[in-house]
Amino acid sequence: MDQSYQQKNWWLIRHAPVLTDKIYGQMDVSADFSNSARIEEIAKNLPDGATYYSSDLQRCVQTAARLLSGHSEPQSSIEQFTQLREQSFGAWEGLSYSEIEKNDAKAYESFWQDPVGNTPGDGESFMTMSKRVTILLEKWITEDAERNVVVSAHAGPIRVMIGYALGLTPQKMLALSVAPLSVTRLISFTRDADTIWRIECINDQGSLRKQ
Repeated sequence: MDQSYQQKNWWLIRHAPVLTDKIYGQMDVSADFSNSARIEEIAKNLPDGATYYSSDLQRCVQTAARLLSGHSEPQSSIEQFTQLREQSFGAWEGLSYSEIEKNDAKAYESFWQDPVGNTPGDGESFMTMSKRVTILLEKWITEDAERNVVVSAHAGPIRVMIGYALGLTPQKMLALSVAPLSVTRLISFTRDADTIWRIECINDQGSLRKQ
């Protein structure tokens, strides 16, 4: 790669699992950190001295904090961003999909006709969430000089960042699987307004993945 390009290494990590069958979206619920072996596995493969960005919801901040604790070298603090929050499902949050379908079958059916553009429960469409995450990502690319960046976020924003790197439409982004405590590795090379992406791995669940 031409040395005039600025290289940035990205680790996109979905938060630890939330043990519920309910839709939680932007609810500030806690996560299950019982799989300490997986957290240690991720932490040992992260670079010392990286910059840590996180959604401001506790399940992401707590995941980032546990990953940081696995390093012996001093680390920067975790910077929190509301733009990295999961898609809001509004009044649907706290309910299961089966409960929503039972309570309001018409609204449920209408949403799935266009899950990218339609708004669930008067919350936020995937398209709207995609736009706010994209604005933040582009700001990091153009204004942030950090070389190694670890992002602790939700499935939705991670789908958007992967999709941005691959040039996917929002409809295609929804096809991406992003498991709890999975790691996605991207590398960006930027010069002026030109950015080239390299995809190292997507949704890597590590050697401890259950078969």
